[in-house]
Amino acid sequence: MFRLNITAWLQVWLPIIISGLIFIVVVLQAYIYKKQLEAMKEQITLSTKQVEAMQAQTNAMKSGLEETRKIVIQNDRAVAASEAQAKTSELSVRVSERNAETTQDAPGISEPCRSLFWAKSPKRTRYTL
Repeated sequence: MFRLNITAWLQVWLPIIISGLIFIVVVLQAYIYKKQLEAMKEQITLSTKQVEAMQAQTNAMKSGLEETRKIVIQNDRAVAASEAQAKTSELSVRVSERNAETTQDAPGISEPCRSLFWAKSPKRTRYTL
């Protein structure tokens, strides 16, 4: 008789216990899924902010690149101007040397006047100012 009661008890309560356990597992699984959903939403928010920050950084880098290009163009112009100035200075030196030679050889300038304006350079034979 005791055996029949256990069998009867198992037939009644075992499905109830199993159903209860399955219900608890389903509730826990739903809770886990809900937490995962919240984590994914937070991840989407953070990813969106990161993309916005990266876009701002890209824009800053583009404007920096544009400024660098402008500086390079300015430097190229400065180099060209310096080269032109150096050529002009070389030409001016040559013209001055020719003028000095011409003036030195001029017959109308007396020796005392030459000594006032010209001094003989110890390194060169030409007269310099």
